[in-house]
Amino acid sequence: MQTSIRRLSLLSLLSVAILAPGFGFLPAPTAHALSCVGFTVEEAYERYEAVIVGQVDAMERYGETGEYNQTEVTVLRSFKTIEDRQLSVLEDAFWGAGFASSEVGGHYLMYLNKTDDGWEQPLCSPGMLIEHKVEDLKWLEDKEIPLQPLDANSDGPISVLEAPAEGSGADTGESLPQQRVTAETVAADGMSKLATVDSNSSRVIWTILLSISAVLAGAAVWIYAARNRKGKMK
Repeated sequence: MQTSIRRLSLLSLLSVAILAPGFGFLPAPTAHALSCVGFTVEEAYERYEAVIVGQVDAMERYGETGEYNQTEVTVLRSFKTIEDRQLSVLEDAFWGAGFASSEVGGHYLMYLNKTDDGWEQPLCSPGMLIEHKVEDLKWLEDKEIPLQPLDANSDGPISVLEAPAEGSGADTGESLPQQRVTAETVAADGMSKLATVDSNSSRVIWTILLSISAVLAGAAVWIYAARNRKGKMK
């Protein structure tokens, strides 16, 4: 009986090991690798032609083979060159920013270059979700440049992070946003998200462990009952 239970335990652990990447516990193997030279924020600021914090509003494939994503971006803050509030930005369809394609609704620190096709976030650009770029934002604070005034008749998307304070005269473009994307707000939001992820992960892990325990207990009872029946038949 002990041998059977040990075998069941090993099979259960093997199943968890196989399924774990799908639940996010263990990293799933990747088919491709991208090797990039890392830049400090100072080096990246000098290397790239434009630096912004942007919200991705829409995205579609671009290019003859769909190798790019064309993302429509609302500029929340600019630290170099760009003064427009709306941009189209090209990025690699597979690697994008931070070695993963951008997601609609995400807020990113973007390091951009100008090409014949417009603004592009090149491969190996250190752009990434803003919660991973708190230190960069701190360094960039005194580099910020003003954006063009808001158009009161514009139908373009406006991020909640750019919502103007009540009675501030936003239609003139002179208002300050009610909540800005700063290093402090990003760090606080990141801690909140991390706590939520940790809590959710813990619940999932405990649910799986309890399920495995229940299966093993049921199997042990079944084996014990089967052996008793066999002994009585003899």
